[in-house]
Amino acid sequence: MGDVTAAAVDSPQKAWSGPWIIAVTGMAREAAGIEQDGVKAVVSGGDQTRLVERFEAALLALGETRPAGVMSIGLGGGLDPTLRPGDAVLAEAVLAGGRTLRTDPAWTLRIKTVLPNPRLGLIAGQDAPVTDPQGRREIFQSTGALCVDMESHTAGRLAEANGLPFAAVRFISDGAERRLPKAALAGLRPDGGVSVAAVIAALALNPFELPGLIRTGIEAEAGFKALFGGCGRLGPALGFGDV
Repeated sequence: MGDVTAAAVDSPQKAWSGPWIIAVTGMAREAAGIEQDGVKAVVSGGDQTRLVERFEAALLALGETRPAGVMSIGLGGGLDPTLRPGDAVLAEAVLAGGRTLRTDPAWTLRIKTVLPNPRLGLIAGQDAPVTDPQGRREIFQSTGALCVDMESHTAGRLAEANGLPFAAVRFISDGAERRLPKAALAGLRPDGGVSVAAVIAALALNPFELPGLIRTGIEAEAGFKALFGGCGRLGPALGFGDV
């Protein structure tokens, strides 16, 4: 099964009798705010192979409780220059390389009615972070996607392969014209946590990145706040039980 965290193989909470969904995200902090009744969070830690392994482990952990759907949810990088940190992007479809993976219309409509003013459109999935404004402009101009993340395309493929409804919602953590400092990316651990020591070491090599790192942290907090508030609004099974 490869690298599987203990959290990925815990048995589901027995008290919850409603539908379960698998929520796919990138970081442990996202997962901590996403998990609630009916939600099994799977963390990629920035690695697509690891994400697939942990998704399969989550299916095994749920056992006979077959998941009702798959949602990609977490932070995302803005491609549309009008988006600001904290804005929600709700996917009509996710672009996965040369493919377009459609989201479930009923579930997406339910999310749209619950979240405050989400932007409805395309999300671009990428295997690697898009850190510079020029790269983001190119994706926006060529696809029209509103934001980009590193999990939605894999989550959509996994949902399709397992015959499960799919939804994707991302909360902007950095705008289209932001350049992400290398130090901001250096600390991501395989378990989705953040190594402060690795961030400090990267910053020591490039101390001029400090202002950008501080700004990135402030804007990411706006994304986290919106993400956690949105999960609270969606409630158990992230709104699937109301579809």
